[in-house]
Amino acid sequence: MSSPFNQNIFRQKHSIWSVWLVALVLIFQTFAQHKWTTNRVIIHDVTGYYGYLPALFIHHDLDFKFRHSLPKSEPDEGIWVNIEGDTTFLKTGVGMCYFYMPTFLLSHLYTQLSGKHNANGFSEPYQFGMAMNTLIIGLLTLMLMRLILIRFASDTAVAIALPILFLGTNVLYYIAYEPGMTHIYGLFLFCLILLITLHMVTRFNNVLFVLMCFLCGWLIAVRPTNVILLMVPLGYVLHAPIRSMFWNPILKRPALMAGAIVVGLLPLIPQFMYWHQVFGTWISYSYTGERFFFHKPHILDGLFGARTGLFLYTPLLLPGLFGILLLRTGTLRRYSLITLAIYSYVAFSWWCWWYGGYSIRVMIETYLLLGIGLSLLIDRICKSVRVVRFSLLIITLFFMWQNYRFTDLYDRGIIHWDSMTWSNYKAIFWNNNLPSDYFDHFKAPDYEHAIREGEDF
Repeated sequence: MSSPFNQNIFRQKHSIWSVWLVALVLIFQTFAQHKWTTNRVIIHDVTGYYGYLPALFIHHDLDFKFRHSLPKSEPDEGIWVNIEGDTTFLKTGVGMCYFYMPTFLLSHLYTQLSGKHNANGFSEPYQFGMAMNTLIIGLLTLMLMRLILIRFASDTAVAIALPILFLGTNVLYYIAYEPGMTHIYGLFLFCLILLITLHMVTRFNNVLFVLMCFLCGWLIAVRPTNVILLMVPLGYVLHAPIRSMFWNPILKRPALMAGAIVVGLLPLIPQFMYWHQVFGTWISYSYTGERFFFHKPHILDGLFGARTGLFLYTPLLLPGLFGILLLRTGTLRRYSLITLAIYSYVAFSWWCWWYGGYSIRVMIETYLLLGIGLSLLIDRICKSVRVVRFSLLIITLFFMWQNYRFTDLYDRGIIHWDSMTWSNYKAIFWNNNLPSDYFDHFKAPDYEHAIREGEDF
């Protein structure tokens, strides 16, 4: 098997400059939006993932009674909690708290020392800390993505793919405009796990193996459905030419395997403890009343629908799906496609399959796989005739500009988070001059029917 993992990645200059360019844009956009000044960072879903930290370390109240004493704008619209009888709890997992912890502690220290803001976990310093946290993770993800893509495609192809992935998709929005959501963090962990896997197939390392198991547990703690993504690294190490090289050192050391399993469970233990405190059982289902409808998946709606369709609002990802077919390693190609298929099926079987957001945010975790495919396809295009290259460049630049427009329109409420129709989409596709009846064409989903029947009409 010819290996794509022997390149000197530090000599690939074009992709390094591309990383710098994308990083500068992400930093500029984050500070240009400055969402922390209006307390628009720790809001909505983020309050659920983050709420454990102020509850535990500041208010010492995991029953969340303190939420009634918070100012109305801290956090804006309050903490999203579930209530069953006399029990108030967070339905979301604790996995994101490990990411949030460093900037939360720094923000709390600053707030206490300065005395200028409420030291309640939700005032402006905490909002700023969350925005910086996401920006840092986004930049680290960008660098990890480069280290992976350069092992599959040329330096030039990667240099082109990175701006597409980070500036031509909803990644830009969820780093700079709505930081704190889980998806960039899940993508970061997936990149790190796959990078470690690619390294260990050439030289097995005990420490890296244990670290990988810890990261796998962390990825699941962030969102349980992320376990599907682990099919890719698992499938790759089952590839015949490297199977024995990877598994023999593990099978010969039972203590290593046992220790790795224990370490892999560590990120989940606080979750088990919280469930036990709230529900009295170590493993519980906290999404009360919400479920999957596996017999009614909305795959076409989720990928191409006018409401939040992934390939409709971020069409530059679609070529990446076909580019995966160019992977030289059959096992990796096969498991990547299977993973994408299963992940999409599960994601779009959720009762709220549109998820509410710009494009389908829940698919961001899979952008590593689409990015590999996109890089391979760009590599192929770079070898084509000039007129093809030029034409595709113009199309790419148009859709990157379109993504920037759509991101701004979504931030302004013109693109709605759950009520877009084909009429609305056609109205904003070419220009910003809205027809007088534009907002009349919004069609909100029937949430009660969706949560009960899996259909929103």
